[in-house]
Amino acid sequence: MSKKPKQTQPVEETAETVTESAEETTSAVEIKAYIGPTIPGVARGTVFNNGISETLKKAAEDMPAFKSLIVPLAELNKAQTELQDKNSARARMYKLVLTKYNQGGIKNGL
Repeated sequence: MSKKPKQTQPVEETAETVTESAEETTSAVEIKAYIGPTIPGVARGTVFNNGISETLKKAAEDMPAFKSLIVPLAELNKAQTELQDKNSARARMYKLVLTKYNQGGIKNGL
């Protein structure tokens, strides 16, 4: 009983295929968290595993500062630390969003 040698692909091709597959999966299902102030329809700390909500999309269209408060889950700890530093860009975006919201300056039904 002799076994036929198994056909294999070169290592480079296999690694490329795995990397491409992983990148496709990651970009298609990137989990994100909202770390901005609570707004109607979206609470601070909300995690989105299938794209962000329409409410948050509309808010980000109206006020781009929201985009810096929607972070990949892998960067959540770093982003939360940045919020603690009042001089960081992310902390300033948080304050801007909060101020505009409190003044009624955010549109799109918020």
